[in-house]
Amino acid sequence: MERSIRIVSYVFACLLILCMPAMAAYDFDGYEVATIERGAIKGDVYISCGDNSGSGASPYTSNFNVPVGTEKYSRLYVGVWGGTESKTGTLDTVFNGASLTTVNIEGTSDTNPTYTDGTNVYGRGSGVWWVSYNVTGSVNMDTSNSATATKGGYLDKIYSIVLVTVYSNPSKPEIEYWINEGSTNLHYESTSIPWEQDQTFAYFNGCTITPVDARFDVVYLTSTIGEPDYLYFNPPDAADSPYSNMAWDISTYETNQLGNNDVADESDGGYFTFKTFVSTADSTSLKDLISTDNYAVFWRGHDDDGSGVIDASFDTSSPVEGEAYVGPVLAALVLEKEESSVEPDLVPSEIKCYHYEWWEQFDRPKGDPWFNLTNYVNVTVENNGTGDAGSFKVKLYADDELLGEKTISGLASGSSTEEKFEWVPTGEDPVSWTDTADGSIITYTTTDRTYDLKVVVDEVDEILEEDESNNDLTVSETVVWNGYIGDEPLQNYIHGTVKGGMLYTTGDSEYQGVGALGTTYGSDYTATYNLDMPGTPMLSRLYLYYDWAQSPNKAPKIGVTLTTPSGGAHTLSMDKGYNDYKGEFGIYRYPWGTYAYDITQYVTETGSYSVSITNLNDGTDADFATEYAFAAPGILTVYENDSMPMKEYWINEGADLLMGGRRGDGGYLSYEECINTAVFPGSVSLDTATLGIVSPWADQATDDYVRFNDHLLGSGLYQGYSTAATQQEDGIKMIIGANDAQVSVIASDVTSYLNTSDNEVTQADNGDNMVVTNAFLMVSYSGTPLPALSISADLDTVTVGVLTDVNFTVTNNSELVEGAVITLTGSATGSATTDTNGEAVISVNATGSGTITATATKDGFIAATTTITAEVEHSGVSSSVSMTTNIIPAIALVVNPESIEFGQLSPGETSEAHSLTLENTGGNSLSVTAEVSDTTTDSNLFVEGMLLDSDGWGDYSTSIAALDSDTTDASLKVPDAYLGVGAKQGALVFWAEAE
Repeated sequence: MERSIRIVSYVFACLLILCMPAMAAYDFDGYEVATIERGAIKGDVYISCGDNSGSGASPYTSNFNVPVGTEKYSRLYVGVWGGTESKTGTLDTVFNGASLTTVNIEGTSDTNPTYTDGTNVYGRGSGVWWVSYNVTGSVNMDTSNSATATKGGYLDKIYSIVLVTVYSNPSKPEIEYWINEGSTNLHYESTSIPWEQDQTFAYFNGCTITPVDARFDVVYLTSTIGEPDYLYFNPPDAADSPYSNMAWDISTYETNQLGNNDVADESDGGYFTFKTFVSTADSTSLKDLISTDNYAVFWRGHDDDGSGVIDASFDTSSPVEGEAYVGPVLAALVLEKEESSVEPDLVPSEIKCYHYEWWEQFDRPKGDPWFNLTNYVNVTVENNGTGDAGSFKVKLYADDELLGEKTISGLASGSSTEEKFEWVPTGEDPVSWTDTADGSIITYTTTDRTYDLKVVVDEVDEILEEDESNNDLTVSETVVWNGYIGDEPLQNYIHGTVKGGMLYTTGDSEYQGVGALGTTYGSDYTATYNLDMPGTPMLSRLYLYYDWAQSPNKAPKIGVTLTTPSGGAHTLSMDKGYNDYKGEFGIYRYPWGTYAYDITQYVTETGSYSVSITNLNDGTDADFATEYAFAAPGILTVYENDSMPMKEYWINEGADLLMGGRRGDGGYLSYEECINTAVFPGSVSLDTATLGIVSPWADQATDDYVRFNDHLLGSGLYQGYSTAATQQEDGIKMIIGANDAQVSVIASDVTSYLNTSDNEVTQADNGDNMVVTNAFLMVSYSGTPLPALSISADLDTVTVGVLTDVNFTVTNNSELVEGAVITLTGSATGSATTDTNGEAVISVNATGSGTITATATKDGFIAATTTITAEVEHSGVSSSVSMTTNIIPAIALVVNPESIEFGQLSPGETSEAHSLTLENTGGNSLSVTAEVSDTTTDSNLFVEGMLLDSDGWGDYSTSIAALDSDTTDASLKVPDAYLGVGAKQGALVFWAEAE
């Protein structure tokens, strides 16, 4: 029989450039020097080229001594000279030991971003590149910082490195600042560049203060000493002004001129200039020129002879009137605000943490904060100063992790504000357990955690205050687990089919409180169960529901004896324990739970059964509780009757302790936080469906909600608890036989709400305080039922704690079923999906002795289950021989390389060929063919144009011997009439068949 296998999905891409130009970060005229960051702060702006400046060889290093303060915002700039605009390469920069993002410079085709919060690249002229990195958070304040830039590829050299850091410092005045970046190419007109760019503006708008001091910093690239250029600040818009006139009267506007007639003079090294100005050419203080909206005007020269052209050094026919090439790349304006004797003083004065609400009457929380739930933190901020505060931020941290941030628009002197934050601390259930034959041994590992909650006001000192040292407040808050939430979903014990029904009964058993018969050592409690059912028992379980276990974090040690109608007495071993615990808060810190016993082998007939219960702990077994209480135990039996219709059934079990309704003794939980879930996995036909529920300590009060698939069945539906009750719907009958069982049941028709798969019942506590323990679903098939799965395992038993591979097989009428999901529950968990042979291997690691249930499900089929027993390892001596072999696959094909990039192509163009190596690593000779598809929507580019060895891919075939290889050339021809534009992707699949 021939076998075939899909070996590799080969991905390739192509970028088609047709008539639409690509966006790029290169522009010969460059980019305006525009504002990238602005703000106000009590501090300063540090700008420096460090201890190295001017063009130099790569790698290029500069060191920076940043003043004391708290960093708010930082950018690192690197200038690179490419030599020509077409040269490409890379820039790798390391700042304080950390590598920044590698920048790929692609010449005139460069597509790097500009003016973003991240890394920006500005390309201009004949290969002048200005690279801007956001390094906020990486600067070392009050110490040395180091930056090293390394070029790669065809780039020529490094111009310089500049660091800009905005920082706060309470000892410094309040400032407003603007940081502008870009890269403008001011240039003359030439034969190759038939236009000129003589002037550019940089704007600094939105000033809100009248400054007492001002500073202007500027950085130029490609400057040349001796070639005139000019810089003006806020010159008026007049006919003879440098605002727009290249032949302005220089002497008239010295009040607005910064520096001399050669500002970009290479004073800081080759082709690099860094200047700082606080006054103008006629000694006018810069602060006196500040208005609401400000601007700087950069000229590459001045039209001295009035010819209408600013002559450059490359034009030898005229005297030099300006720079041939020059341009600003960085400009910063820093304005100092006048200090005031009337300032605010923002002080966080209180932190109140709670779950539900703050009880103002008693000044305490209604509910402490709980793990994994939404809690609240109220923060009070006062303004104790003499002045009003403008807009400021309030931040809340938990152990230095930011929980939230609020912006307060303003706070008047003498007033306060309270802000509310949400907090969801994450934690784990502290309770785990190991099952034994007599009960569960609980392990309690505290997960409580004490957090430092810290509120910080005006963290970066943007508000000038009377006292900058009182802006934070820290309190400790302990968070614990609240076990009253819905945290223990009922587990699916079994899912199967039967022609018959289901009976659940508590017999004549009643609630036994602490100290009653069966709860103290040496005493027995016996109850009788009349298992009167119209069929033959097929599966039976006994459930014992305990509460108030009288040792901290301990479950009961219980002996159970079952006596059959024929008089046989059988000591039972617990099959599975389920336990829940409220947590370490309040009083009555006792575990509650369910012990489940498999009694199938003993329940083989109808009639009267008795169950005897005794406390096995004489007080010396520290692993268990000394006393406890329990509700009426229940027996569940699934019975067969061939005269009844086929039914699919689910049995879910567990123990989930709930207390909602905002009860104070439960931690003020809402009912939405106290919802138990039980899922019935697998597909069903939409036929008659009945739901059965068992919930000890639930009652008939309307303080609970039951929903099936999100449809509300009602509240107060539970029957039993303090009175005998019988509920019956279709195939499920539920009986509470005594008046004080303290167990409640529901049997409900849910046909109208049935889903085709994964049905779900939820029970919510709204103040009742109950334990959800059992949920049953039974679907009756009036017509032809869905086909049923069957599942088997190659092992009957596994050893606890020993990882064991178990092979499961799923069939339907002896036909192997692929794609069935196998899920393990009980003493081990895990899942797998069957292959084409209907098989799946699960590595089983049993955590305790008992039953492992394997459930097989698949849409369109009735699920099936099988069980494996987990046993404790027996003592003895064994010896083993290890065996190994190396099996190579019959069919195996490896293709290299793994992807192809065809580059930029136009209609009618064929790409260069890319060689592919096909290696047969298997044991059979292979016949190989190809298949091509387009993965880009609405494209057939690769299907129509893919070539293998210069022919259409559909004609490709080759034969490769075992452990041999072959090569093929792949290329792409774009059809002449192809209309697509942009990046396209496709897949090339090689198929191999054994010859």
